[in-house]
Amino acid sequence: MSKCKIVMVTSCKGGVGKSTVCANLGLALAKSGKRVLLCDCDYNIHCLDLIMGLQDSIVFHAADVVAGRTNLGNAIVKYPQTEGLYLLAAPEDGGAEITPDGFRILIETAKELLHPDYIFLDTPGDLGKSFQYAASVSTGALVITTNQPTAIRAAEKTAAELYDRGVDPRLIINYFDLSDLRSYSKEDRSSIVQIIDQTYTRLIGVIPFHYYLGRAQEKGSLYDSLRGDIVAAFENIANRMEGKEVPLFHGFRERKKIKRVI
Repeated sequence: MSKCKIVMVTSCKGGVGKSTVCANLGLALAKSGKRVLLCDCDYNIHCLDLIMGLQDSIVFHAADVVAGRTNLGNAIVKYPQTEGLYLLAAPEDGGAEITPDGFRILIETAKELLHPDYIFLDTPGDLGKSFQYAASVSTGALVITTNQPTAIRAAEKTAAELYDRGVDPRLIINYFDLSDLRSYSKEDRSSIVQIIDQTYTRLIGVIPFHYYLGRAQEKGSLYDSLRGDIVAAFENIANRMEGKEVPLFHGFRERKKIKRVI
């Protein structure tokens, strides 16, 4: 069995698509044959269950396990459409029962129970206790940003905090608009290179804006119900996480045009 990689999916700003990336990247890895556990660490506004269409399957959550009300096996839910993808839901009351030691034990128990290749920790849009708990057990992090200046600044701050805690961050640029490539060449918007420079973080992938991904999530569906660049984007990142060398826009329809302007 390969060593389990524990990866934070994070940014100290909300609205950049952390949970969307977490769920769909977990799916991409599971479709490649990996065992993936998604842990929702947003203890106030949890949403992974909604994104994955599992809200009606949740009976217990992480705080129930830590408090001893049930065991972890009862709290983990399988994603029925794809083998190897699992969810541990978050409480919605702030998670007061979850302590640093309790969180570490929870993750260690998950490793022993599921033998996952990956555990993704989906953190809220701040640097509070969930971020700190996740950073204490993580072997790496995915910092999510968009082209928005506020998101880029938040990514820079998040990455700096991760470096200070000894966690190696990689950058994902989400909701990247491919419909107006001239705006990047005219510097009306931050280019990919500029975002990398501003955040001081190595890039692992770019995810294009896709209207129908949002529509799919409204129905509890992930990227596998779609076609096109969005599929290539998540599969490319999954392959890079496995150590494979994949060109940045491999499989994108307009990859040559994109490369010329950004």
